[in-house]
Amino acid sequence: DKAIELYINSLLSGPQTHAVNILSNTMTALAQIPEHGIAAGVGGVRRLGEKVASRVLGREVGNADRVLFSEMGSRAVGLLQGTKDGLSAALRTFRTGDTPDAVAKVENASFEAIPGPAGKIIRTPTRLLSAEDELFKGMARRMELTGIAVRKAHAEGLRGDEAKRRAADLVANPTEPMLDQAQDYARYLTFQAPLGPD
Repeated sequence: DKAIELYINSLLSGPQTHAVNILSNTMTALAQIPEHGIAAGVGGVRRLGEKVASRVLGREVGNADRVLFSEMGSRAVGLLQGTKDGLSAALRTFRTGDTPDAVAKVENASFEAIPGPAGKIIRTPTRLLSAEDELFKGMARRMELTGIAVRKAHAEGLRGDEAKRRAADLVANPTEPMLDQAQDYARYLTFQAPLGPD
């Protein structure tokens, strides 16, 4: 166990490992804003087609849950606001070695085969990698929560200031499904989502 712990931390000790992790997480997070813009555009075209089909068929056709253009600004703000949460989680993870999320890139990150100060020093690369991911998870969770909140307020038929107040309330008091969705999104953005059956 001690040899495995030393080996894993040796593999992860190079600065290029951390640079790739930070760069890939940053690029993935930043790409989400234009990606949601494209999704909103596709959703708008689909909604237009559904309206035409509804008129022709004489009944409602389509799915009301779709990405909205109004989410883009909220998601960008959420990304920035989530930095504070992410930094707090990152510092705590680096200091203690414990991650708030059980899912991490390094399996058995809290496995401490090498005792004492030497073990703490040797585990620095895994603690650092986990801390980096917690920073980006905090940003992603807040970004997703704000996007979901805007979408829910819109789905409730609210517009303008009422929609803004409702979205702010949902971000401040998210439901359990919203929290689960935000956590799944954070894992997706940090490349920790399950790969699926295939």
